Amino acid sequence: MSSNLAFNKETIETLTIEISRLPTYIDFYIGIEKLLCFLFISAYIYGFFYIRDRNKTDAIHTKRSKKLINYVLYALICSAIFYYIPYFISSSAALPIVTATFALGLTILYLQRSEKRLSYTLHPKWIRRSYVIDHEKIYELISFLFYGLLLLSILNMMVHPYSSESVSSQATKVIISFGIFSIYINRKQVWNHLQTIQETDPNDFRFKNVGTFAIYLSRELLIPLVQSTREFDRTNPRHERINSIISHTFMGLLLVIAIQSNSSLLLPERLKTPITLATFILGVTSYYLKRVRPISPLMHEMDNEGKQEFIYERFDDTITYASYLLLTFTLLYHLPWSLGDLKTEIIIAAILFGALTFYLNREELKRIEERICQEKLDEKKREKEFAKKYPRINQVWGMRWIGIEIYKEGWLYSGTLISIVLIAFIIRIWNLTILDPYTDEYIHLVAANNLIEMGETSYTRAFLVTHLVKIFFIIGNATSFYEYLFWGRVPGVIFGALTIIPLYYLAKRINKPVAVISGILFAISPWAIGVSRNIREYTYYLFFILIACLILIKMLEYSYDNSKKNTFKLGIYSFVLIGFLYYSSKIDYLSSLKISFLIYPVILFYFLLFNYQKVLTNINFNKKIYYVYLIICLLFGAFLLDFIINNFQVLFGNVEKTELWFNYFFKSSGSPMQWWSDSVFTYIAYLVFSIGFICALYTKKREYFMHFLIFSAFIIFFVFFFNRYASPRYIFYALPFFCILISMSIYSLINLKKVFSKSYSKIAYIVVLFLIISSIFNINNTIYPITSDKHGYVKMTGEHHDKAKDTILFLENEIQEEDVFITTIFGPVIQLAFDININEENNHQYIYRDSERFDRVEEFMENNSQGLMILDWRRNGYWVNGYPKEGEFKVGNITVKTLQNKDGIQVYRWKHEWN
Repeated sequence: MSSNLAFNKETIETLTIEISRLPTYIDFYIGIEKLLCFLFISAYIYGFFYIRDRNKTDAIHTKRSKKLINYVLYALICSAIFYYIPYFISSSAALPIVTATFALGLTILYLQRSEKRLSYTLHPKWIRRSYVIDHEKIYELISFLFYGLLLLSILNMMVHPYSSESVSSQATKVIISFGIFSIYINRKQVWNHLQTIQETDPNDFRFKNVGTFAIYLSRELLIPLVQSTREFDRTNPRHERINSIISHTFMGLLLVIAIQSNSSLLLPERLKTPITLATFILGVTSYYLKRVRPISPLMHEMDNEGKQEFIYERFDDTITYASYLLLTFTLLYHLPWSLGDLKTEIIIAAILFGALTFYLNREELKRIEERICQEKLDEKKREKEFAKKYPRINQVWGMRWIGIEIYKEGWLYSGTLISIVLIAFIIRIWNLTILDPYTDEYIHLVAANNLIEMGETSYTRAFLVTHLVKIFFIIGNATSFYEYLFWGRVPGVIFGALTIIPLYYLAKRINKPVAVISGILFAISPWAIGVSRNIREYTYYLFFILIACLILIKMLEYSYDNSKKNTFKLGIYSFVLIGFLYYSSKIDYLSSLKISFLIYPVILFYFLLFNYQKVLTNINFNKKIYYVYLIICLLFGAFLLDFIINNFQVLFGNVEKTELWFNYFFKSSGSPMQWWSDSVFTYIAYLVFSIGFICALYTKKREYFMHFLIFSAFIIFFVFFFNRYASPRYIFYALPFFCILISMSIYSLINLKKVFSKSYSKIAYIVVLFLIISSIFNINNTIYPITSDKHGYVKMTGEHHDKAKDTILFLENEIQEEDVFITTIFGPVIQLAFDININEENNHQYIYRDSERFDRVEEFMENNSQGLMILDWRRNGYWVNGYPKEGEFKVGNITVKTLQNKDGIQVYRWKHEWN
């Protein structure tokens, strides 16, 4: 040790004691194996970057760097020899052998890029003067050892099963030996760091605090990294190599996620040995041909005319890339440890490397956006030339508007949008009655039937839905229960498919590709499919809410447009929007339509934030717009204030439900069903969501953040202001905006392929992108709502569907003319299936929350000589106490018999003559 170090004997002893205790601390607080794995990876990456950053002309640094990496290789060799020779033929040696082989092989290939032989001097203390070391022999020894370990690892994998505990133990030994040797090699730097820390305050030995030391080292490493990323220049070859490493690492993480998410991508057992052997053969061949004597010149010597040189080069590359591909499959298949404990870390790593990749390539992404924005100018051009190209259509007012929109969008995008809407309609209408109704659907079915039979109904909530159901009852001439159910659900299917159109135009404000992807996501969303196949207001009103959003955006755009023509349009749009607000708050105030009041303030805030100067300029230029704008703001403010005061108060106690509302969108399990449901990666949605946010941030896509703010407003509202129980259907109105945010992520990932400069990298990325998208957006989840007849709490929507089909078939032979009924949810079924007018005289509604429900049932049975009692399992014994589900029992003095208990529906009969 150098004498100028500021450490005394007491300091050294303290340091030694703390270092000896360090493994215990780490094992207790973090877990020594996981930490050492990260240290191993971090040290290797740091060493790799350190070497790459050295200037080739700097002979001293270059020589020292290569020495450093050589020492690491020697350490691995020594570790393998001293620790694992006794275990070479056992399965417990699998991971150490693979780890050592992989590190050794990568390093040899890297060091041999520019040289064919290694010839570096060993540590001076290790060399005896009387002995001259043959460096070529050392290199050959390393090479033979590498191939020996490679062959041994492959044979070991083919023969032995793996024990995770023993493998982890052996891996720990490898990592510890590597770490000790690395500390020895860098001992001067470590002492200098410790000395620097101590010199800040001689009386404060902060090096004893592991956290402080780690923070200090991190600062030393991270600050240069941040500075280099800020000064990043893709024209600089060294910077471009860094970018290539980061982007390829991100691609590799996506591949791991895709393969782990889809077990079908793993190799079948019968291909294990052939692919392993093929990997070994191709690897050796590639190494020999490219490193000893490249195949292109070798074959070119036999080609006198020189016409096939390009083909030979391609053949040369093909062998190499085939070897890499097979090696990837082999390593993934033979991976002897489970990634179950590392899934969260993989997602976090993917987010971090994705953020770095987008950041380093932000200028390229901006240029891509600029080219796409050219489409907006082309749209305006096509809109102006429409009248000249299609004068006849231009003369018909209704057709003129449709024709202009189709022509302006372009035939490709217009055809794509129409195709998406048709596909969405087909998906939603397929097997439309595979699930029986859930409770709220019966209300609209009976109300629509009463409108036809009696011309009136007492149920007024979402009256638009009831009227549309009635119209389709008439169109379909429904007479049976399942005909009523089918035609009653058709309007929801239509509105669910048509919602894609306003969604497209909302997302189009970002760009057209995002709009198309948004439409596709909504079309295949299991949640959207499930909701649109129910007879309830949510899928209907979503269509009108999105149209109202488009109208408000147009109004705000006209507010800073000086055209007098737009002043008239502004007045019309204002009238329509105020009428919509009045209907929501005063006419259909019991429905969920008023939830749209959340969206309008966010849109208004967004436009004022980014366009307030334009608005002020236009107000000074055109006073009419000022007055119209002022009236709109005052009326809207009055509506909103009245709505908040009369309906909501801040509920801080709901903060604990924050995770529940987030899980409706981000969780990979439970209800409602998302595209990535049942993914093995719990936090996969956060990765997808983060990518879009990061890309929008770097490319300054302001329109993205309008949708982000709207989605955030929904979450905040339901956490702090919503005073009912949590259910997915209430927050369903946020789904379209969530689709837009996720679409931005997919679009960003697709654009990232242009970052890769080499053709084979682009092809590899496209393959990985296809795998990751097909794994995350699982087509099986889209098919599930239209193929699953599993009743109860369904995955798509979280609603409970009682299976009524078998009970209806049973009642066909059981209902008698003198019967009256006691029902929970089955009253509407009896009315629609058997054409029996259900009223208070012949049907008693069993209310499970009524504390006197048993007395009321007894009274009804005493007043009627016979009848049927039809209850469901939730209201009869699950939520509260109920009646027996089997056998015979007494209600007062009346004998009641159980006729059937099937699919959660209990059918009972009573008759006075049995008493």
